[in-house]
Amino acid sequence: MSHGIPRVSEQEPKTVEARQKEIKKIEEYKSLASKIQEATKDGTHLPATLPLTSKLLTLNPEYYTIWNTRRRILSQHFSSILSESSTSEEEISNLLSSELNFLFPLLLKFPKCYWLWNHRVWTLQQTSTHLSPASSRKFWTDELSLVTKMLARDSRNFHGWGYRKTVVAELESPKLAASLTSESPSSSNLEQADSQPSPETSTSTSIGTSMLESEFAYTTRMISTNLSNFSAWHTRSRLIPPLLAHRHASPSSRRQMLDSELELILNALYTDPYDQSIWFYHSFLISAFSTSAFQQELSIVPDLTDQERIGGLEGEIEKVMGLMEEEEGCRWVYERGVEMVLEFVELKRGEEGGKVVPEGVEGGWDEVARWRDRLEELDPLRRGRWRDLGEKIRRVRGEVGE
Repeated sequence: MSHGIPRVSEQEPKTVEARQKEIKKIEEYKSLASKIQEATKDGTHLPATLPLTSKLLTLNPEYYTIWNTRRRILSQHFSSILSESSTSEEEISNLLSSELNFLFPLLLKFPKCYWLWNHRVWTLQQTSTHLSPASSRKFWTDELSLVTKMLARDSRNFHGWGYRKTVVAELESPKLAASLTSESPSSSNLEQADSQPSPETSTSTSIGTSMLESEFAYTTRMISTNLSNFSAWHTRSRLIPPLLAHRHASPSSRRQMLDSELELILNALYTDPYDQSIWFYHSFLISAFSTSAFQQELSIVPDLTDQERIGGLEGEIEKVMGLMEEEEGCRWVYERGVEMVLEFVELKRGEEGGKVVPEGVEGGWDEVARWRDRLEELDPLRRGRWRDLGEKIRRVRGEVGE
């Protein structure tokens, strides 16, 4: 199993008959490779060689040199069509459709093959190069629908998520957005590419068409389907800053978004506190309370005062301590607790008469040290890391004089 998807085992013993079939397939493979090399050795890449590459790549889609050969064949064929045919766009459109149809079953069979995804992107890019914006946009819109269905099949395939970003970026481009003005609203809604209905619509801007709202809603649906989805959480974290900028969000709206996301992640943490992907997103959210300039550039609310950061961190520390009471065997709660206390200390330093450790941490530094000890018990393979953390706790404790 991988991401909950059953994979075919290759370890089963092979019969004599199966072995003979395998030998025959190897011979066929070698023969195909030789024929392609012979046909292209003088630098010519004729359309007649294309079926040979199809057969070889069906046997082995990891043979990236043959993908390069295939692209050269298609590029030369496009050039010939453009120079000779009066119906060049239709012919090229049919060729590109055939190429996408050739790739689809291979992607279903080999969803983690880089070269397949790479060639599919190249094929779609040819629509932007050789077809009208309206025709090209139809290809890319259909592709968004397809990748939505593929991620429904395997929701954590990071190849699919990365590919989706590429498709969305192209649909948002000024060139494809320009074709929207010549079509009726009913035929130009990019949201139709998503198989799930959504209240959000694409927003036309001076630089193209924004799909930030619809993609943000898509991550919400994917997370609600499966919390353990690194790609969905990561995509969400990358969408929020430009989404808020796109909305021209006020400071209060940004704070409202942060509070809403913190509530979402708290519910997720109580559902499955052992899921690493959820803690990674939590780390993104609490970067809003960080003193780091780099973290502030990525945060939802970049202009919080120190007092607001202190209050925010204190609230999150209390929530994590609540999780500690229910999930004593979860490493992540202790690690995050220590991290946030140390960040809290950085913010509180220098306050006259201020207690450095949050008041909610009743045992003070001794309690924080106990959390560190618990980390070493729960995760002995990272003992060196936790000992370094212990040294940091002792150093900071000595510096603040508590």
